[in-house]
Amino acid sequence: MDDLIRNAVKNLIVGRIRIIIVHRLATAREYRIIVIEEGAVEESERFDELLKRRGKYY
Repeated sequence: MDDLIRNAVKNLIVGRIRIIIVHRLATAREYRIIVIEEGAVEESERFDELLKRRGKYY
């Protein structure tokens, strides 16, 4: 089911900026993650890069 939803979202909004809120780690790994704290963007990177940095997301 998750794959079906992910593929549908990808196909519907090609070429557009999208904000997607996910709760499953497997889904989050596919996208750029933006970490927002107190209304300010603290970090913005792919999952693996955020873990390497050991910043706010870590």
